[in-house]
Amino acid sequence: MFLWLGIMLGGTVVFFMIGEFLASIKNVDMITGIPEIMFLLWFFSVPVAIIVGFVGRNAIVNGCMNCGHKWMPVKKK
Repeated sequence: MFLWLGIMLGGTVVFFMIGEFLASIKNVDMITGIPEIMFLLWFFSVPVAIIVGFVGRNAIVNGCMNCGHKWMPVKKK
């Protein structure tokens, strides 16, 4: 969950830096489209991170500490 949130927020920072760089080169206040992309990244970052955090939360996997073999435990009925 935190990895996905970091990716989304990091993308926002990157788009902001690109927009500022392009604005300084072309002497324009802000490049069209960059603010909208930043807003969408900020708006969707937290809900998407929460949803991604719940993926696979019920999957229990056993693993051998010696050889690294992984297996699913047998569910008793």
